[in-house]
Amino acid sequence: MKALVYSGPGKFAVETRPMPALQGPAMAEAGMIDPDDLALFRFCESAEEVWSAIRNWYGEED
Repeated sequence: MKALVYSGPGKFAVETRPMPALQGPAMAEAGMIDPDDLALFRFCESAEEVWSAIRNWYGEED
């Protein structure tokens, strides 16, 4: 499973559909997003990584 976790001010989302074209660094290099915004995204390869991102967003320890 591949997932993208977004955690921004007051928002949290997990996207699990296939995302082969979603490349954060390439988007920043192309000027589509601000490079500082890359910190808002976490690309996850497993359900455990997604769960860790969720727990971290809520301030819980892994």
